[in-house]
Amino acid sequence: MNNEQSSDLLYLTKEERTMLSLRSLYKHTGYASFKMSRFEEYDLYVKNKEFLIGDSVMTFTDTDGRLLALKPDVTLSIVKNFNGDAGTLEKYCYDERVFRFSKEKHGFTELLQSGIECLGAVDLMTTAEVITLAADSLSRIGTPFLLELSHMSVIKAIVAAMTDSEELQRKIFHAIGEKNLHELKLLCNGHVLFETLDDVLSLRGEPLEVLTQLRLMNLPDGASDGVKELTEVSAILSNLGIPGIVLDFSLVSDVRYYNGILFRGFVGGVPERVLSGGRYDPLMQRMGKSGGAIGFAVYLNTLERFEREESPEHDLDIFLLYDEKDDAVTVSQRLYDLRAQGYSVCAGKEIPNSLSFSKVIDPMGNEVSVK
Repeated sequence: MNNEQSSDLLYLTKEERTMLSLRSLYKHTGYASFKMSRFEEYDLYVKNKEFLIGDSVMTFTDTDGRLLALKPDVTLSIVKNFNGDAGTLEKYCYDERVFRFSKEKHGFTELLQSGIECLGAVDLMTTAEVITLAADSLSRIGTPFLLELSHMSVIKAIVAAMTDSEELQRKIFHAIGEKNLHELKLLCNGHVLFETLDDVLSLRGEPLEVLTQLRLMNLPDGASDGVKELTEVSAILSNLGIPGIVLDFSLVSDVRYYNGILFRGFVGGVPERVLSGGRYDPLMQRMGKSGGAIGFAVYLNTLERFEREESPEHDLDIFLLYDEKDDAVTVSQRLYDLRAQGYSVCAGKEIPNSLSFSKVIDPMGNEVSVK
C-alpha cells in the first residue's frame, strides 16, 4: 500500500475499514463476490419471514406493477440464485447494504454487512473453513474476541424426544433462545427429559471440557451426530491454534431453517454480537435447492459504538494553519508530507470549531499557540 492509499484510509469509518479488510480476506481464500440489486420481489421475504431479523420490510410498487422490497437480507438472495447441485460447492462473499426497521431510531435504517456463504457439497472441511474465517474476521475487527459454537441437532434430539408437536418444539426453542427458564419449565411440563435439557443448556466453556461432560450424559438418539461433528471441528480449530472458541448449547435458532452447527462472535468493547452464522440446509430445501449451506454475516453497523469508544481524544492529529502570505507550493508540500507520514491532517486559514486537533502548526512546521 502506498502512502497516498494509507492516508486515505485514515478518513474511512471503522465499518468501512473493516469491510475492506474482510473483503480482502474472503477474496484471497477463494470466495467469489456476490453482487445484487438493492431490490428483491417482496414475495421472497413473505415466504421466508421467519428467517429474517425483524418482521418489517420496506416495500414499493415497480413501474410494471410488481411489489418490490428494499432487501433486508442477503442470504435469501444468494440461495435464490444458486443453481448448482448437491455434488458441487459454490462459495460467495459479499458486502452489501440492507434495510431494516430500527426500534431505537423508530424507522428504517441502512446497515452495512459483510459475509460469506457456501452452498452445495458442504462437508467437514468446508464447515471448519467457514468457522476459521469467522474467527479471522473477528480478529480483524478487534481483540480479544469470543466465538461461541453450538449444534442444533443436540438440543433438537432432546426436544424431539419430549414432544412430536412441531409448534411446541418451536416454542421451546424460542424460550431457550430468550433464556426464559420459567417459560421453558412450563412448556416442558415436568417431562423426565427436562433435567437433561437443562444440564445441556448449562454447559459452557472450553470445547474439550464441555464435550467430555456431554459424552457422559444419557442423550437421546440423534444427538450423537452433532457431538461427533463438534468434536471433529473443535479438533481442527485446536490444531490451528485459534483462540477464543467456546461451546455454549444455549445458542439455538429456528428449527425450520437451521439444522447443524451454529456460531456467533463478539469482540471486546462491543456489548452485542458482531457476527452470527450456521448451517441452514432446511432453508435450501424450502427454496427447492439441492445440497447443504453454511455461512455467516458480520454486522458492521455494530462497530459504530466500538469506534466511538476507541476514538482518540482529538478528531485529527494536526491542523495546518496558513494565511494569504504563505506560498501555496510550500503549504501543499507540508500537507502532503504530513499525510505521507501517517498523520491525519487538514489545512485552512481558520481553525474549524467542529473539529479538534492534537496540535496546530504553521507551514514551516512550527507549533502555533491557540487560545
